[in-house]
Amino acid sequence: MRIQVVCSKPRKETNGSTSEIEYVSLRDIHSIDEYDVTVLDLAAPEIWCTDGDEIDTINQENHFKSISCMILNSKAPILICLPQNIGFKHRKRYENRIITTDLKDMIKEYEVILNSLFQPLSACGLRYENTVTTIENQEFTAAFYFSTIPDGWVVYKSKSNRAVLIKSDNVYVTTLSIENVDKLKLVLGAIGLKNERQEVPDWMTNYPMFDDEKQKSSIAEWERQIEGLQEKIDKSKEILSQNDRMKSVLYKTGEPLVEIVFEILQELLGCDLSEFVDEKKEDFLFQVKDVIFIGEIKGVNHNVKNENISQLDVHYQSYMDDHELTNETKVKALLIMNYQKNKEPNQRDQVKETQINLAKRNGSLIIDTLTLLRVLEKYRDGLITRNEILAMLSEQTGILVLGENLE
Repeated sequence: MRIQVVCSKPRKETNGSTSEIEYVSLRDIHSIDEYDVTVLDLAAPEIWCTDGDEIDTINQENHFKSISCMILNSKAPILICLPQNIGFKHRKRYENRIITTDLKDMIKEYEVILNSLFQPLSACGLRYENTVTTIENQEFTAAFYFSTIPDGWVVYKSKSNRAVLIKSDNVYVTTLSIENVDKLKLVLGAIGLKNERQEVPDWMTNYPMFDDEKQKSSIAEWERQIEGLQEKIDKSKEILSQNDRMKSVLYKTGEPLVEIVFEILQELLGCDLSEFVDEKKEDFLFQVKDVIFIGEIKGVNHNVKNENISQLDVHYQSYMDDHELTNETKVKALLIMNYQKNKEPNQRDQVKETQINLAKRNGSLIIDTLTLLRVLEKYRDGLITRNEILAMLSEQTGILVLGENLE
């Protein structure tokens, strides 16, 4: 009996080692149909981590997607061994540091990750509860169980009557902790995967009967359709990712915020900010036609303050002192603020009249990042032109207001 064990870091088994078992990495998984049983061992902590702050994905997501396709196209027995309540490593949102969240505290996101590997699991809710299950007089522990299971899927239950091993077609999924080869063999035996399967001879593939050819033709056509739909899905996902990047101005601060705001300004005004050198004065300085824009970009938890507007005015006055301008050239100061970034956009306070009036007195313009995104949205929808945007930014003072036709 040939067993393929797919795990994070292949190793030589020392407890119950056997030549029947071949260990491979998630990246190097072999054809499932070449083995009597394939075991996906997902217990290793290094699988459960991400370099980002979103906890519904993992660094090895691409491996999961590849294996998912292999599972879909295979009829050979597969046993998926889920992890225990280990820590999921990820970045803390808004902070550049790594933290650990127990899987039990992120079950919804945990389920999303598992569904990307084996979609039928979406029908099985996971719950956290430490249980013990006896198989062949051997005790197995588990930190999770399946709370909702389609009829006929349950294979094994714990002593407390919790479903800890289920089956969908040729795929078994278990929450049991299987620490060594001996325990693995006990589980395989308990679910009837001990006996060797008889090899299918090569000639069977090319020995059509019944409606084999019709079904093969249908499969080929459906696969072409799936491929076309997958391209559309990938394109839509790419656009959603780009949209999320733009929307990040609603929570980012510092250089990441400046970077996205630059991209938005370049798209709206057709300008090039790639050569701007930050000399720790103003955050941007560029010219569009006869208007020179100078400004500050800030992400803060508080509302707009007088000091923010005054700091912008200092940069403006300093620029005016250092440059002789023609009558045709206009200099406009912009304060682009992601204020109260710790709140949802619809819960943020309005900028106070005191600050708006100060900006009007200085001839400057406050632009909150939500309004900036709405301008970008209208521009992409063809409801406003670059010339109209240029006029809005150069002529309005106080706080940027969209026209009634754009609200």
